[in-house]
Order: sequence, then C-alpha cells, then structure tokens
Amino acid sequence: MPEEKPPLRLLYEPDEYLCTWTVPNDENGVLPLPGSLVLGASRWAQGEIYGSVPLKWETAIDGLPGVVAFPQVIELPVLHGTLSNGGSVLLLDARIHYWSDSRGKIFGRTALVGQGSGFGWRAPGSKDQVSLNEVPRIVSIDCQIGALDAAMGVGPIASVRHPGIHPDNVSDEWAATLNGEASLGWEVDGLRLKVGYDGRMRVADAYEYRLAWSPKATFTLPIGASTDTTMRNYVEPLRAVLSIATGRSQPITYLGVRFDGDAKARQVFLPECVQKPYQSTTAGVQDAKCVLRAKPDGISLLGLILRWGELQRNHHPLIETYGAMLHASDQHPRSRYLLLIQALEGMHGFETATEYSRKTEKHQEQHKRVMAAAKDALDPETIKFLKKSLSKIPPTSLDTALKAMLESLPEDMLTRLDQTELVAEVKKDPKKPDSTLSALRVARNNLAHGTRGYDPVILDQTVSLLEQIVRAHALRLLGCSDEILTRVLKASS
Repeated sequence: MPEEKPPLRLLYEPDEYLCTWTVPNDENGVLPLPGSLVLGASRWAQGEIYGSVPLKWETAIDGLPGVVAFPQVIELPVLHGTLSNGGSVLLLDARIHYWSDSRGKIFGRTALVGQGSGFGWRAPGSKDQVSLNEVPRIVSIDCQIGALDAAMGVGPIASVRHPGIHPDNVSDEWAATLNGEASLGWEVDGLRLKVGYDGRMRVADAYEYRLAWSPKATFTLPIGASTDTTMRNYVEPLRAVLSIATGRSQPITYLGVRFDGDAKARQVFLPECVQKPYQSTTAGVQDAKCVLRAKPDGISLLGLILRWGELQRNHHPLIETYGAMLHASDQHPRSRYLLLIQALEGMHGFETATEYSRKTEKHQEQHKRVMAAAKDALDPETIKFLKKSLSKIPPTSLDTALKAMLESLPEDMLTRLDQTELVAEVKKDPKKPDSTLSALRVARNNLAHGTRGYDPVILDQTVSLLEQIVRAHALRLLGCSDEILTRVLKASS
C-alpha cells in the first residue's frame, strides 16, 4: 500500500522539472530558452539551460575576430521560469554559468514555485506588470516545524464517541467532535501569528473512515518583506524556540509564501527546509517532550519569537552561543562542553556588566593610588615588576559565574553536577579543585588549553546536565515561568 500523505501537502515534490527560462539577452531584452529545474530537500535549487545562449563577446582588435571566454557568469536578483506542467518558478539570488554557446548551469539560493505566469506574479501585459528584476515582497508565510503541535498544547479533536464508552451511544456509531479552541492567534503591532491544524477527512468510503491533521503556523506581516528577512525574523526564531523547548534540533518541514497582490501560495525550496510535512499523532507529541504548552500555559509564541529577535539584536552571549549550536549535528561532547560553559559565563558577564563596570572603575582608581605610593617606596625594578603583574581590571572567576547561574534557577542542579563521574575524576587532578564549581572550571581549562582530555561518555553525562541548565536560562530570558523552567530541569530526574 502507498504511504499515506499528511494533510499538509507539498505543491511540488522534490524532483527534476522541465521548464523554459527567461534569461536576459541584452540591457532590455529577454530570451526564452529550454532547460530544467532540480528541486531538492535541504539543498540549493539548480537547473540547466540549453539552446543558443546569449554570450558576451570581447571586442575585435586590429581586424581580428572577436573572442568569447568561458565560463561566463550572470548574477540576477530573480530569474523567472515557466514549468512544462503549467507552474512557474522565481529563483532568487540566481547565478547562470554559461559553459558553451549552447549550454549553461543555473543555481539559486531560494526557489519559489507555484501556479501562474513564469513572468512574475502579475499577468504579462497587465497595467501593473512588474519588472523581471523586481524581487517579490512577501506578506504572509505558512510554515511547519517539528514539535509545533506539541508546543501548541492542544489537539484538534475535543472528544470521541464509539461503541462501549457512552451509555447513550448506539452500537454502530463512531463519532468525533472537533476542538473549536485548537487554533491559537496573537498580534503585535500589526504582525499576526496563527497556529492551527490543516485537516483531511476521508468519509465517502465504504471501507475506511479517517480524520487526520497537520499543524501549521501562519505569519501575516504588516508590510511586505524579503525572503531572507522573513526567515531571519520569524521562521528561524520559531524553530529556535521549538528546539530549545524540546532539547533537540527541530526541522523546518514545509514553507509557503504569498506575495503582495497574489492570493496563491508558492512553495519555498531552500537549504533550511527538508520538504517533508508531517501529520500529528499522540505518539509524536509525547515523543517531542516539549516543555512549552502554549494553550494551557497561556504563552504567546509570537511574544517568544519577538523576544528571541530582540536578544539576537542585542548580541546576548547565551543566545548567540547556544543559538549557534542548536542545529549542529554530531558535535563531540568536548566542543559542546566548552560552548555550554562559555554560554553560561557569557550570560553572567552580560547580566552583571553594569556592576562589573563600576568595580573596574573603582579598581583602576585604587591601582593608580597603589602605583603612585609604590614609586616613592620601591626601587625601579620592583616598580617594573608591579606594572607587569598588577592587573588594571578586577579579577573574574568562572566559579563565581557558574555559582550565580545555578543559584538563579528554581531547581538544585549543583548537587546533580556534583554526582557526575567527570567531577569525581577532575577532583583527582593535580590542580586539586576542592568543589564542584572549581572542578568544572579545571575541566574547562584542561579542554580549552589541550592539557588533558576526558572520556567522551563521562563528558556527555555532564554535558546533558549543562544543556538542561542552558535551556532553562534561554527560556528564562524569553520570559517563561519557573514552572516551565522546572520541567526542563527535572526532565531526566
């Protein structure tokens, strides 16, 4: 039997499609040429072009014939193509590589594929026909990301009836009541986010009665924006929030956009999208282990997304450090340990920057007084030594930073760290760390300076706890309650 497709369907499956490309012929003209388009999951769009391609010839000199060099590269903000099946593609940030007078390769950062004219999103010949070089502005985005249904915290079915569970239910009746509150929405300054379910019902079938749903998020923008802007400001932050909430990298499984003045959606192919929409299931929601449940917790997913963007713009070290490693695959526990410690240390420094600035100012004033007094009492060699040895900034300690970050959480994570094999092993180090915090510092220094390594299995045990701590702090920064933070910290208790 063929695999059942989810309710949220792809307009175009990853495949190769025949098409006609509209390429620039000179400063004002265009030339339609046959070719192909290859659309893949998690990859750049590619294509080929055939026929008498327009080449640039070098000017003849002293009566000699002109010459042409290969490859010739043409860069375009948008390249239009008409698919042989009646659809069309807009290839953004396109590059055409001509390798001969009859063939070329095409590459694009993003492919927007849908129905309609290959000459743009407005019909050729109409009064408002756009320039072929004009990049369309996006006014809404449909996206599906892993664990989106789990983060909603509400399912599409409110109740079911079938024989044996209700005294008033007839013996041959099976029924389901849809949940009218399974659609969530928020709005901030004209930006709207709606999260709900696309459904599919198979009812006109004498052998099967089936209901199924796929989660989907829709952003509606107050003003049109580019593809890069919509990804950076809305889709990627939502993905980051869901990844932190579940403790694993969540894939972008579907993307669709609508242009200003066009009601039809276009499917988006770009490297960040796996092109594999999924159907919601109880097992899938439970397996996600998502600590966010927007509906019962009263959380605004849009608020979390906007807060993430604010933290990014302020270059918050935890968001930049942990955010960069969210989707890294097969990362060794050594590098994860160093990055997580760095994230916690950086967060402490960021949050205590004002206090540290005051300490630095006070320390430098005292430094000047000490050096001035020393000049009258000590010989020149001693003064020279003091200048090299006496720091102009107050001392800092990783132990202090870690202690502050652990104490600001609603659960005791220090005791759990103390029970790890890594801490027990590091306490035997010649540097003789006498506490859990100093052991974590010594381990960091040994790994960072390459003076000693540790068994990856032992490291991984500590890394798992550190990642819970960093996840909890990330959610705290986004504005989540202590109850949600406790879910993260108790996950493996």
